[in-house]
Amino acid sequence: MKLLLLTACLALAQTITAAEITTDDYYKSGELFVSAAGVSRTSEKFKEFTSGAAVSAGWYFDRRVGIGVEAVSENTSSSFIDRGSIDARVRLIHGRLALNIVGGPAYDLEHDYVLAHAWAGPEYRFTKHISVFVGAGWIGNLHDRNQIQGRAGLTASF
Repeated sequence: MKLLLLTACLALAQTITAAEITTDDYYKSGELFVSAAGVSRTSEKFKEFTSGAAVSAGWYFDRRVGIGVEAVSENTSSSFIDRGSIDARVRLIHGRLALNIVGGPAYDLEHDYVLAHAWAGPEYRFTKHISVFVGAGWIGNLHDRNQIQGRAGLTASF
C-alpha cells in the first residue's frame, strides 16, 4: 500500500511539474531581451582577423518575430563602439531550442560607412529567462569589405 501511494504521489508531482512549464512558456510574446556575446570576424580571404564584444537588446512582439539593436566593440584604441546595428529577428522554435535568424543595416563608426549584416544560429533556453546562443554570418557593404562573422553569448529574457 505504501509503495502504491508513493508511486501515485510521484506520478502526480511529475504531472504538475510538466503542466507548469510547457514548451510555450520558454519563448513568449512581448518578451524583452538583453544579450552579451563574444564576436569575431575575418575578411573573406582570411587575411584579417578581429575579435571583441557585443551587447544587444530588443523586443519580440510575437513569439517568433522581433526587433533589436546592437553595439559592437572590437578596437578600443579609437572609438569604444565600432559598429551599431538595427536588427529584424525571426526565431523558429522547437521546445527549449530555437533557430535565430537576424539581419539588418549597420553603421561602422570607425570607418564611417553603412553595412548590411546577417547571421543565424541556435539558442538553447535553460530556464524561462536564461539562454545561450551561437551564430555565424556575413557582414558586407558596397565596397570590398565582405567579412565572415561568428558569435557566442548569453541572453537574459524578461
